[in-house]
Amino acid sequence: TEDGTTFLTHIRKAEAILNCIGILICPELFSLGSMAIQKLNQGQSLHAHHANVSKWPSFFSGIEVISNRITPSHRDSQAAPAVYDFLVSAGRHTEAWLELPDVKAKLLYKPCTVVAICGKVLRHAVPMWDGGERLCIAHFIRDNVHNRLDIPRPHWVTNRQYAEMMDGEFVARQGWHIAT
Repeated sequence: TEDGTTFLTHIRKAEAILNCIGILICPELFSLGSMAIQKLNQGQSLHAHHANVSKWPSFFSGIEVISNRITPSHRDSQAAPAVYDFLVSAGRHTEAWLELPDVKAKLLYKPCTVVAICGKVLRHAVPMWDGGERLCIAHFIRDNVHNRLDIPRPHWVTNRQYAEMMDGEFVARQGWHIAT
């Protein structure tokens, strides 16, 4: 639809930043998600091709805008455990907290905050906010989309993956040993 095209055009720059964050914190997930989007662009596993598929700006298979709603504590049942969701806080609110009861944490969740969590594993909630309109732009990967496209689940992100991205001389100066 025209509204969908307009929305995808307007979020393109923000999605480019989120894609960069994805490359840095979950490189395998970024690669697998990008592979899924590429397959969808080629028309694989689609009942009908929609013009907006080619405009999709993210490695995530889904984006949901949640407007002015309390988010009760929940887990994301349609994701794989090792998959990160990116939760982007936006709007004009002055205070909000993202609660992660499984780890007894509360994160300040003001506008311009991005939180990456494994939403299938960790319960998360935003039980209240103050000071104006609140949006959450939730980014997620549906396990069934990757299954249908025959894309494997990602492995859990490990310290080793980060160390392998670093300069070898830096790692050696730190005295870190990377098991192979």
